[in-house]
Amino acid sequence: MAVLQTKRERFLMGLTALAILFGGGYLLAFRPLYNEYKSLDMQIADIRKDWEKTKEQYVRSKQYRAEFERIRESLSIEGSEQEKKERINAELTRLLEESAIIPSSQIESNPERIDDDFKIYSFHSRQFRLTGPHWPRFCTRSKPTPLFLKSKA
Repeated sequence: MAVLQTKRERFLMGLTALAILFGGGYLLAFRPLYNEYKSLDMQIADIRKDWEKTKEQYVRSKQYRAEFERIRESLSIEGSEQEKKERINAELTRLLEESAIIPSSQIESNPERIDDDFKIYSFHSRQFRLTGPHWPRFCTRSKPTPLFLKSKA
């Protein structure tokens, strides 16, 4: 039995071997590697999106922290407890005079501690007098809070 005796047989056998080699290489090597490449590319895109989102959150957290510190500084009053209370009373008096409100009685409650940094000082005026021309200014300056809306006129 003679195999590959003619030039034509050798050519066809070589062509078949090349087809098997390229076909097998495509199916066994190139296709799995290409699928792995696509999978890694999608993973990289997802990780890049997560990184961008995390970076934006980090930048926003820095902005929020700076805004918080700015607000904290604007809300803090330096001095002893008595000096703080006097400054708050002076500011309240200024606001009342600016709105032409004359309180007939003012009750001061004990400060309520929110945390280590902040206290709330409350002042209540049960009765006050407000003249006619100043009434619109008072209404526009006072915000409609639930307590304001529930109070009796």
